[in-house]
Amino acid sequence: MTTVTPHYFTGFTGILFGVGALVFFLVLTILSLIAWVRILNKAGYSGWWVLVGVVPLVNLIMFFVFAFADWPVRRQLRGQR
Repeated sequence: MTTVTPHYFTGFTGILFGVGALVFFLVLTILSLIAWVRILNKAGYSGWWVLVGVVPLVNLIMFFVFAFADWPVRRQLRGQR
């Protein structure tokens, strides 16, 4: 069985497409991580918690912990009243 490769993904065009897709993915990933770190910092947590998102199953557990926990920002607001 032979596979047919479309002519527009061969040679220099294919390399250029692959590099462009890789650069787009890296930029999107970096911007997403920056946004998540800022969200965590505004919520009162350390930005390093973003690394938990890389660990399977732990990220789901921490998602629910963050969703239902009493956020440090809210504790500070209650303490100021």
